[in-house]
Amino acid sequence: MIALLYQLADHPSPPPSDEPWPELPPPDELWPAIHARIPDDEADSPGLRWPLIIASVVGVLIGAAICLSLLLELRPAS
Repeated sequence: MIALLYQLADHPSPPPSDEPWPELPPPDELWPAIHARIPDDEADSPGLRWPLIIASVVGVLIGAAICLSLLLELRPAS
């Protein structure tokens, strides 16, 4: 994970160590370089807004249908 953060920031990887959880560098060193490589999600994909809304609504409807069918199966028989 640490090597990936360094790679995203275009910094050389830290030397390997025997520590199971090596310390991360201060965020001030890596974060600006990583943040510059992350796309701006608001401006990069306006065409995906409606497909994502439709997919979300369809997913909620499918989930509701599954829940209702399970509830109907669990209903006590009269």
